[in-house]
Order: sequence, then structure tokens, then C-alpha cells
Amino acid sequence: MNLSPGNISDHDNASVDVTKLYERIAELEAMVSRLQTEHEQFQQFVRQRPVDEATLHSFVQHSQDGLVLVDEQGIVIEWSQGCEHIVGLKRTDVIGRSGVDVWRQVTPAEPQTTEVYRRLETEKPTRTRAEHEARDFVQTIQRPDGTLLKVSVAVFDLNNRHQCWFGYNVRDITTQARAEEAYRTLVDNSLQGLVIFQDGQIVFANAAAARITGYAIDELLAMSPDQAAAGIHPDDRQLLVDRGRERQDGKNVPQQYAFRIIHKDGSVRWLEAFSVRITYQEQPANQMTYIDITERKQAEDALQASERFIQQVAQTIPDILYIYDIVLKRNIYSNRQIGDVLGYSAEEIKAMGDHLMPILMHPDDLPHAQHYWISQAYAIDNAVMTIEYRMRHRDGSWRWLFSREVVFTRTDNGQTQQILGVAHDITLRKHAEEALRQSEARYRTLVDTFPNGVVFLFDHDMRYLVAGGQQLASIGMTPAMLEGKTLWEAVPPDIAEIGAPLYQAILQGSAPDEIEQHYGDQTYRTQPVSLRNEAGEIIAGLIISQNITEHKRIEEALRDSETNLRALINNTDGSIWAVDRDYRLIVGNNAFLANLHRVLGRTPVCGDNVLSTDFTADVQAEWRSYYDRALQGESFTIDTVSRFRQPAGHMEYHMSPIRTDDGTITGVTVFGRDITDRKCIEEALRTSAARLARAEQVAHLGSWEMELASGKSTWSDEMFRICGFSPGAFAPTMDLGLSMIHPEDQATAVDHIERAIAQRQPYDLENGSSALMARLVGSIRLVS
Repeated sequence: MNLSPGNISDHDNASVDVTKLYERIAELEAMVSRLQTEHEQFQQFVRQRPVDEATLHSFVQHSQDGLVLVDEQGIVIEWSQGCEHIVGLKRTDVIGRSGVDVWRQVTPAEPQTTEVYRRLETEKPTRTRAEHEARDFVQTIQRPDGTLLKVSVAVFDLNNRHQCWFGYNVRDITTQARAEEAYRTLVDNSLQGLVIFQDGQIVFANAAAARITGYAIDELLAMSPDQAAAGIHPDDRQLLVDRGRERQDGKNVPQQYAFRIIHKDGSVRWLEAFSVRITYQEQPANQMTYIDITERKQAEDALQASERFIQQVAQTIPDILYIYDIVLKRNIYSNRQIGDVLGYSAEEIKAMGDHLMPILMHPDDLPHAQHYWISQAYAIDNAVMTIEYRMRHRDGSWRWLFSREVVFTRTDNGQTQQILGVAHDITLRKHAEEALRQSEARYRTLVDTFPNGVVFLFDHDMRYLVAGGQQLASIGMTPAMLEGKTLWEAVPPDIAEIGAPLYQAILQGSAPDEIEQHYGDQTYRTQPVSLRNEAGEIIAGLIISQNITEHKRIEEALRDSETNLRALINNTDGSIWAVDRDYRLIVGNNAFLANLHRVLGRTPVCGDNVLSTDFTADVQAEWRSYYDRALQGESFTIDTVSRFRQPAGHMEYHMSPIRTDDGTITGVTVFGRDITDRKCIEEALRTSAARLARAEQVAHLGSWEMELASGKSTWSDEMFRICGFSPGAFAPTMDLGLSMIHPEDQATAVDHIERAIAQRQPYDLENGSSALMARLVGSIRLVS
């Protein structure tokens, strides 16, 4: 289903053009190198062979370079056709004239090379000048028609048996100079990285290379060959090193390839590179240009992965998934969701063929879609294209769809053949947008009724667009006084002077998130907001202020409450403290601080580690284990003998984790209290119980108790023995005890027990009735 236009980038095409430009520059450099070689061969030939005037004249006239001969007096005696073509002066105009005058005629007044004229005026041809003495120079000349050219001039001595002359070889290097200038401009401003390697060393890098790799240019140039190689991903390193070496050896290796590098920040980046063999500073070198294709590679990998399981995903996503062939102009695949959205089956959509869009698309949207289909043919890989349009449902209603599409397959010539798209039903959103447009009046009502505050919306001129809120009248203003007017027009100058800096900060995006302001005896919390469009540009400012006077009063009361709570904690006789996850003290009450002062000889402060080295290693280990249990989320109580009291006493500590609202444990709270007295009482009770049990055993006297509320029964050890059981053999109950009374005596026993409970008076069965018989494991015993 051909459903969405997108933004087609020409980045890849630009990359190809730049590559061609680099190739052309390399060709020019090779041509210049070849001409320089020919020139050197000519000079060598002249130096080694006697000159015949007729031969020399013929050579001069047919040379494509400009050749000039000047005699010992500096008079021009030969001016070639090549020189006429380059300089623009006829041979008849210069023969017999001073070479200096001729050169001044074709040289612009500024700049003129002083050294050049010194040579022309003072130097004389000689037979003894050093063979390789550098006497070349570059000069700008101006032809009679005003054209400026860049020429290189090679000066050499020319002699035969009788004469010594000067020879000047003039060559037009304007094209080369322009190419070099274009090359420098391109290198300096290119978005592509450019580096040149010689012997594995980076000898040149541009700004883009530094930006892509994360290293400064100076850092790149300072890298050793090993360091430069280390910047290549280990999986690609050997391939790049081998190719660089093979290219330097003159072997034919691929010029364009992709590989990974390790960015300075440690991340992995994919680069697409083009590498050629060049001559740099008269030495062989490898030149590499590259672009960062990390995002493209990631998108390619994601697309390849999606193609493997697209059929599985297609049937589960709630949107229409489709593949549209823009060459055949038909849908070749749609998932089943198309039936839910448009009411047609995937087979019906496919059967519509190239009539699909004319049949189903809204006539008002079809022209825009047709323009988009043309652009799809030239879409680049991974470019996501989007469009909104209407399609007719089977029931005749119109459904709004929003499509996102990418290139799925291409033809052999690289044009897009199939598009993979996802269409989302946005009909409800469109209806909502329409409802939103109709709700502007309700929005105005909302602003005007903003509770307990004011709302100001203003543009870049500080002109109020909207003003409202329930507190607007309380500060003596109305919407009519503000809307349509600037801050300076709406309020007195002294107030505008105070408010202007805040308005400017909002429009610049530098305002604080929240400020507190006072107006009269009221306090307001103000939220400055910078409103931005989809491009992130600030288009307006918004101020929302709420009256927080009552809130401030409550905060003050809360602070008073916290003070009272602190006093309550500090006045308790127990130790209370809290530590963070690093065992540092968060807070401690007076009792805790006093105890530590007594033990350590100093009072700790917040932030101190409570596992101080002042404690012994075993104490530190013990308390670290307690804290760690609580930090793992456990709440528990420990009962231990204090090591820091004389005489030693018992302490009970309750430990609980401190949790934030989201459940994160940030520390531990501890409540400790002295339970020495309680321990003494418990010990006394255990001693008394032991004595009672011994007395019962000696007197053969048993006892039992029953809690009236719970019905729980307790028997003494001797009671178990009297009944013929080992102490604690079972959990006694009232029913069990009654069942052990002789059947003839049970009613009397129950009656006496119930009467004792009701009257709260003791009873004595032996005195009040006949003796009771208890049946005990086959025997009968008489008890009272």
C-alpha cells in the first residue's frame, strides 16, 4: 500500500560527488608530476648537449609551454608561440625589448615579487652555476585582456660554444592552482574526514577527521603507527593494516570499504572510507576519506533482523503492515489488521492491483500521494517517510491513516522497488484534534478559573496573549487590562522593571524552574515555562503563579511539629539513631549521643562512620552484620549484653530499613533500650517457678490454670505425673481434663467450676462433696 511521503536526503549523492572530485584532484596531481618530470628532462637535455640555433628555434616555437630566451644583456631574443598563447603578447611585440620591461608589462602592479625583478635585472647567464640550484618561482600575470593567470617560471642557463643565454620556461598553472585552492577549501570545510598516511603514520588530518574520531588534530598527528592501528576495531584492524601496506606497495586493492573504529570516548563507530594512493610532499602516501555511517549501519542491522521475523510480528502488531511495489504499483503483502481497519481482507487488497489507490484513497489526498510516489523511487536507505491520508472503509466511511515507510528492496540500477510500511489508524486522533480546535472557548474558561492563582502567556515582545486566573482580580487586574499589551504598557514602569528580567529569561530558556514571590502580604509560587515548537524553538513564555500563603502557614506549623517531635525523641530514655548505606550517622537523639560520648570520649556528628575504629574488630563485625541485615530489607530485634556498661547490663535493639516512596532502601533506623530490670524480673520468675515445681513434686501436689478469655489451659509438671503422664506430653485442655474425671463425679466437678467462675469464689471438692475418682490409664486414683 503506497501510503507515505518522506524527506529524501541527498547525503549519499553528495558523498559520491566528493569522491569524484578527489579522484579528479588526484589526476591533476599526477599530470603536474608528469609535466615536472618532462621539464626536468628537458633541462637535463639542454645542459648536456650543445645548442644548435635552428634546432632550438624550432623546439621553442612548437613547445606548448611558453619558452623565452634572453641574451647576456637581458634582451629578449626568442618568444615562443606557447608564450604568446599564455602571456597574450605577440612575438613581434617583445623581440628586442628588455626582458625586465616585458615582465613588468604583464605583471599586476601589486603584488610584484621583488626577488624576481632582482634576478631579471642583476643575474647573468653563466657556465659555472650549480646544476640543481633552485631558480623557479610562481607569479600572477595579467594578460592584455585583463585575465589573471597563475604561472610557474623555471629559469635556466643555456649556452653553446660561443654564447650564454637565459632560458625561461613559462607554464600556465591556473587550473592546478584553482584545483589546489578548491581542494584546500574542500578539506577544511568537508563533512568527510580526511587523513593521509605515510609509513603507517598520520601526517595530515582535517577537522572532520578529528570530530569523527574524537581526537584533536594534534593528537592524531602525534600518534605512532601502533597507536593509530589501535584506534581500529580489533575485528577490522588486521584487514586495514594489510590493505594499507598492500596499497603502499602498489598492489590493486579495493578503494571503498566500511570498517569500525574505537572513538576516543570508547564507543564503536562505523566508517565508510575511500582510499587512494597519492604523492604527498614528494613521497608516496595513502589518502583516506571517510564518513560516519554508524546510524546507517545500525538501521541496516535492525532492518535485516526485522526481515527475519517480520511474518511473526506482522500478525501481532495492531497496525497495518504492508509491502508496496512502486514499480508494479500494487500491494504485494498486507497483514490481517487491514481487515480490522478498512474492512477488506489482505487478498481483496492484493486483488485490487494498481487500482488500489484510485479506488480507496480520498480524492483530495490522491494528488499529494502521487507526488510522493515519484519521490519514493529515489529514497535513500533507512530514510523514514511519513504521510497522513484518508482511505475509504468497506462501509463507506473515511478512515484517517498515518504511514511510516522505508525502502525494502531495490532494482538492479539502485532505484526503490518495494516499500515496507506501517499504517496507523489516527481517525480518533483527528477527531480529537477537531474537538480541540472547538474547545478554545473552554480553554479560555479554564485559564480564567485557574484556582488560587494567575496565568500569563506572552510572546517575544513581552506582549500578553492570555491573562487569567482566580487571583487576577485580587491583584487589581483584569484580562482586558493586559491582553494585547506589552509588559511596559500594561503595568507601571517600576513593576515592569522588576518583571522584565524574568520574562527575558523565560524567552531565552534560562529561567529557573520555580521561584517564590511576594505581593503585598501574600506569597506566590511561580513556575516560569518556555513554550517550544516541534523544532525546539521558544515561541512564547508562560507564567503560572499560585497563592501559597496558606501552604506556607502549614509548612511553618509542620516545622513546629517537627521541633516537638525532635524534643519528644530526645527526651526518651532509649537510644534512637539512623545510618545510611555507608554506615554514616544520619541523626541521633541525645541519649544515643551521650552513650557514645561516654564510650568514645567524644560526641559524633552527622556523617561520621558509626563503625568507628575506636571499637574493637569483633564489635565492628557484629554491628556491621546487623546493619547489613536491615539494609537487605529485614526488620528484627536483638537482645544482647552491653559491652560498654559497668556493671554489664542487657540491651534490646530493634532495627528496621529506611525506605523511600519507591521502596528503595537508603539506610537503617535503630531503637535501643535498657532491659536489665526486665531480665532480672524474668530470672526471678524462672527461679520462683522452679521452686514451685519442686515444692509440688515433694508434696505430690498438682496445679492447673485456665484463661477464661482464650480457654487456654496450663498444667504443672506434677499435675501431669498425678494423671499418669510425662510432664509436657501433650497440650492440655479443659475438656481433656474433665474427660479424665470419673463419670460419676464429672457433673459435680463441672458444677463447682462453673459456680466458682460465676461467683468468683474458690471451691474445695473434697470438703464440698464426696471424693472424686480419676481414671488414670486403667487405674483409679483418689484426688482432692
